[in-house]
Order: sequence, then structure tokens, then C-alpha cells
Amino acid sequence: MKRSISLTMAAAALIIWFGACINMMIRYNMDWVDYAKYSFDLTSAQQDYFSKAHITCGVKYNSLPLSFVNEEKQNDGIFIDFIDLLSVELENDMDIRLNQEKDLVQDFKNGDIQAAIVDKSQLPADEYLFTEPLYIMHGKMLVKESSELDNINQLADIKVAVEEGEKAVAERIEELYGSKGVSVVYAKDFQQSLDMLENDRVAAVAGDETKISYLINQQRTNRYYKFLQYSFSRTEICVALDRSNEGLLNAFNKAVLSLKKKNLITKTQSKWFGAMEPEITDMSEVDLIYNIVFLFLICGAAFTVWNLSTAKKVTEKTRELFHSQEQLRLIINTLDKGLLIVDRSGKILEVNDEICRIAGCGRKELLRTDIYTNRWVIPFLQAEDEKVYKLKDHYYMKNTIALSEESKKLYIVEEWTQRYLNQQRNIQEEKMIAVGQLSAGLAHEIRNPLGLIKSYMFLIQDFCKEEDGMHAVQVIDDSIKRINRLIDSLLKFSKLSGEDSKNVDVKELITNILILEKKQMDIKKIDVEFSLTGNRNGQVRINEDLVKITIINLLNNSIDALAEVDRGRKIQIRVDIRDNDVDLEFRDNGCGIESGKLLEIFNPFYTSKEQGTGLGLYLVHSQLKQAGGTIRADSTLGEGTVFYVRIPIQSGAQNPRRIETEDGGRKAGYENRV
Repeated sequence: MKRSISLTMAAAALIIWFGACINMMIRYNMDWVDYAKYSFDLTSAQQDYFSKAHITCGVKYNSLPLSFVNEEKQNDGIFIDFIDLLSVELENDMDIRLNQEKDLVQDFKNGDIQAAIVDKSQLPADEYLFTEPLYIMHGKMLVKESSELDNINQLADIKVAVEEGEKAVAERIEELYGSKGVSVVYAKDFQQSLDMLENDRVAAVAGDETKISYLINQQRTNRYYKFLQYSFSRTEICVALDRSNEGLLNAFNKAVLSLKKKNLITKTQSKWFGAMEPEITDMSEVDLIYNIVFLFLICGAAFTVWNLSTAKKVTEKTRELFHSQEQLRLIINTLDKGLLIVDRSGKILEVNDEICRIAGCGRKELLRTDIYTNRWVIPFLQAEDEKVYKLKDHYYMKNTIALSEESKKLYIVEEWTQRYLNQQRNIQEEKMIAVGQLSAGLAHEIRNPLGLIKSYMFLIQDFCKEEDGMHAVQVIDDSIKRINRLIDSLLKFSKLSGEDSKNVDVKELITNILILEKKQMDIKKIDVEFSLTGNRNGQVRINEDLVKITIINLLNNSIDALAEVDRGRKIQIRVDIRDNDVDLEFRDNGCGIESGKLLEIFNPFYTSKEQGTGLGLYLVHSQLKQAGGTIRADSTLGEGTVFYVRIPIQSGAQNPRRIETEDGGRKAGYENRV
């Protein structure tokens, strides 16, 4: 709750700040950084400067009502009033110099003026400094009040009157509206332009809004006109300063901002215009709007805080209003299960990503389709609820929940593959624990009568000289050996590994095993390659029995697999001794294993051999697991199999120094061909 209130307050503060920035742009034509920079009063140094300095401000001689010489031979106009206002704000009795535009540049160079009220585009920006806009002049279109035109975007196939001295206005109109059939007609003066408009020779008069408004009001005519909405040009009137007077820029900007804050720009304009007042933002109206908006924001923030504090009670009393959100909550809360929401007709209304993954399709293949005909989901919904079923080597369980809203149903499809396999594995593990407990005792109990059978077999064979008798004795002897092998496997299975470890020379141990199996491999024409890297000649502390069981079982399996192929038979054994592990890669090019059976080869009693017990790889897997090691297999049917084994080196191992090459790499330690 506290966090929600904090976020709400932060959001309200952000909205207020954003509104304040917009307010500054509307009111003062500046961003909040400049507003903060120029909101302070003049510094003591600036006040001292203006109290002593003599500043002359130049103004371009213009037409009424901007800057002109009145009947009393005095400088007059809106710009002259602006200079007077700046004089008051800066507390400096500035002189006014009324000149032609070309003379302003020369006056700046001669030092006759230190500032000028100008159109920002009149002077080069790289030579002069400009304050924030003091006044904005808009280019507007004047039409009769009865005209069907409302804004300048509607202009097309009409004529527009422009005074001959305002070629820039004519060029702007032709640039914007020439392609729409708008043409310019030049008039000698404004009065002629107005006459053309009255006589319908033109549809509009174009020019500066300030001048047009003043001249219309001076005529005191009974005719009524209006300005079309929007401007076709915008001119910023600023105070220009020579770059050598850069220190004055900050002070003049402070004065400009102060005039705007006091709404003196609007008041000065009202002196010169009547009903046809040009477009300018009245700061008093902006203040009222801003205050109303600010009040609404405060009330909204207060209401939000109050609403959050009572949200729990409101939620309990209006629970029925949020049934539509129940579907979304269910999907979010059970993302690990596939979900489908279906209406009474069977149309799929909503699904989640998990059901798309299970079905192997995208949302668009499911949404708004019929659940009874959609090929992607039909296989997953045909089984009974809460019963595990198998599809494409995966196991699933389906449940159906009736939703209270409009007889909708929620289908939940959950993948049970890993859980099912774990259950089966646990069942098998429990069986093997029981087998392990019985193995040792059962093996000894079997060997006692087996010893008697073997002893009496030796006595019987002296009396069996015929072929049938000798065959029978041989069969008995083979059967006894087979039973002994089974007993040995059971004893190994019942014995836990990983407890007895000692320093073992891995190279010597594997080499000895290969020598013992060499005769069998020579008979079957199997070529064996053995290589060792890492600790070449040293010993590592490891479980020797675990290494023997692993190598012997993998070797016997490879020999059996190679017996089924006619190509060159090869076994590759690669051992890499690392700091904490012995990594073994055991590869053959035998018959390979089917992909579907690859996960079953480590299960107990799983075998594809007629004489196999199915305990070899399970014994290796279980013993490695108990010792903290791993084994996995990759195989391609008809090409061969590779086993990857990792056997941990026990703590306290005396690992010999690694052999490093000159370039810092590890040097191959041993390679041998048997």
C-alpha cells in the first residue's frame, strides 16, 4: 500500500512538473532550465552596471504600429513601448535610436547602439546574441466574416492580396500553397488590398497580423472581418546584442522574463488594438487555466491516495465486477501449465504460452477456433481427467474446471514427462535396493550347492566317455560358469563404491586391462587406440575399483557391438586428467544404439544380449553417481557409440605437475596403440 501511494505521489509530481514545463513554454516561450536561470533578480554587479552605463537601443524604422515617428515628431509604436518597459525593469534610462535596417549593423560596429529590437532573422546569428523572444509576430490570412473558409489548410484555387513591399510574405504563400492553385495579387498598400477583398477580386489578404489588426481598427469601418486559424509564418522579435556585450544577455533575459510574468506584453498590446486584437496569449487567462489544472491534479492525487487506502474494502464489496479478470489471474498464476479457456460452444477464448509450447503452434492457430476440430489440441484433450497419458514420447495429464462465468470451461494440460520418469525410476530404485540387500546372502547360498554340483561333475565326467555324456558334462560346466558370472555381478552390484580410494597410475591401470583383453580383441580383429593427456606419468587419488568396473564394462560392450559389423573395427579411449576430475571418452564404430533406447541402457536388467544380465551399465552408472561422477552416451545407429565419463579425484590427491608446451598449452601426455 505504501509503495502504491509513493508511486502515485511520484506520478502526480511528474505530471505537475510536466504541466509546469508546458506552462512555461506557453507563457514564456522557454524551457524550465532557462526559466530557472532567468527567474532571479539582477545581481548586485548587474544593478551597479546599469546604474552607471549609458545604453542606446536601436529600432528599425517600421510601419504602423511597430515603430514610427508620430505627428509630434516623437518615436512611437509597440517596439518603442517595449524599450520603455525594459528601461524600467533594468533601471536604466535607455535612449532610442530609430534607423533603417542597414543602419543597425553599422551603428553596432560604430558603438552608437548597444542593443536593438529586431526580427531575429534580420541579423546573422554568428555575430550577434539574441534574448528569449520578447514578442511573436504571426503571418495570417484576413477574410470576410461571411467567408466559408475557417483555417489556412482549406486554401485552394483562390487569389490572395499582398502589399508590394512584402515580397517575403508573397514568396512564403507561393511556397506553401502554390501547388494548391493559390496565386498572389500585389496591391499598392493595405487599403487597396482591403478594397480587392471587398470587391471579391481576392478571397483573402495576407500579411503580418499585428499590422493588419491595427489598420483595421484605425478605419473604424462597419464591415466585419476575421482571421483564418493558424499562421503561415512566425517571426520572433528579440533584443539583439553585440557579442562583445555577452555579459548583458543574462540581464536582458531576466528583464524579458519579468515583463512576461507581469503580463505587461499583453497590456501594451491592448493599447494599440481593439476588437481585432492579434493572437497573443493573455497571461491572466493562462494563470487561471493553470491554477484550475493544478487544482484538479491535487484533487486527483488526493482522491487516488484515498482510493488506494480503501481499495481492500471496495474490492470485497464489488467482487462481482472483477470476474472477467479471473481468467487472466489463472493464466498468470499457473504459467507452468498449459491453459485453454473455452465457451459453451467450444470456441477457444484464451490460451497461454505453455499450451502453445506443448501443442507446438502459435496463439493464432488456437484462438477463436473450435476445440473439437482444432488439430493442434485434440490429441491432448481426448484422455480422461487426472490420468497420465503418452503422446510423442512425452507424458501429459489433463484436467477440466467449470468456470462460473457463462458456462465457460478451463482446460489444464500439464507435462508429466519428468515426473512420470522420476516415479518409474523411484519404483525401480526401490526394487534395486531390495535386490541389493538380498544379493550378497543369496549369492553365498547359491555358491554352496553350486560347489557341490561342480565337484560331483568332475566325478561324473570320468564315467562319461560317450559323446552324449561328454556333451552333457560340458553343458553343466557352461551353466555353472554362467551362474558364477551372475553371482559376481550381484556381488559387485551389492558392494558400494566411492569409499576406498588410493593413489592410482591411470595410464598403467588402463594399459593392464587392455593387455588382459588383448587376446579376445585380436581374435575379433579390433584395433584399440588409447591416449592420455594432462598428468602424464603421475598418480591421482581415485577409486581404483570404479575405474576397473567402468573400463571393463565399456570395453566388453564395445567388443560385443563390434562383432555385428563387417567394416574395420576400432575402439578409441581418450583420457584427460584435470585438476579435480578424470574425463574419459570411450568411442567405438560398432552397430550403435537406437535413439529411443538410449535413455534405457542405464536401467537395471536392460540388455539386448542373449547372455547378458543387464546389470553392467547400471552398475557403472550407480557407482559413478555414488562417487559424485557422471556418465552419458551419444550414439548413431549403424555408425557407433561414444560414452563420456567423469570420475572425481578425491581430496588429498597428489597430482603431478602438468607438462606445458613453450606456447603455454597443455602437452599430450600419452598415446598408445594396442
